[in-house]
Amino acid sequence: GFLKMLVVEQPALSVVQMLVPAADLAEHLCLAGSENLSATVIPSVLNGGRLISALDGVTGEIHREASGCAAVFEFGCREAQVEQARAASALQGREMHEVVATCCQAFDTGAFGDECRGVVRELLCNQEGVLSDDSLLLHDFPAYLRAQALADSEFTQPLVWASRSVQAVAGMGRFSSDRTATEYASEVWGLRTVV
Repeated sequence: GFLKMLVVEQPALSVVQMLVPAADLAEHLCLAGSENLSATVIPSVLNGGRLISALDGVTGEIHREASGCAAVFEFGCREAQVEQARAASALQGREMHEVVATCCQAFDTGAFGDECRGVVRELLCNQEGVLSDDSLLLHDFPAYLRAQALADSEFTQPLVWASRSVQAVAGMGRFSSDRTATEYASEVWGLRTVV
């Protein structure tokens, strides 16, 4: 069989409620400084799942303020490093990582269906068809592979995985709906507690 990958853009809460509890590991792949959907990140960790993600937005908050390394397998550059990484990654003549090149070849030859031909190259090339890395996919890929290898290694140790999943859930209190509603009422609406 083939690997089946679903990309759910702007998932509705009802979809999240079905997908998230089934995941031991959720991959939140986005460029630092771009949108990282808290609608899936927080429920993933609250359900005992762990994350592979750049530390940005809510994922960074989870890592810094809540459960730390128990929840997140970090990869990629931070938001403050994006422009510098783009400049350093001017990909004129740069070779693709072997795994990325193999993936591109598989898509280009129709291994995943004719409708998927060229889809990976579209992500990696600019409008003129020249290899570009504005989203830092190639830049971050080696770090992603290291994070994936670490996750794979920990997953083969059920007691370690379970312990870190429990630590991650236990550290998520800051992200409870009660705290969020109270903080929003106080800071946004200027309301105070009457009880």
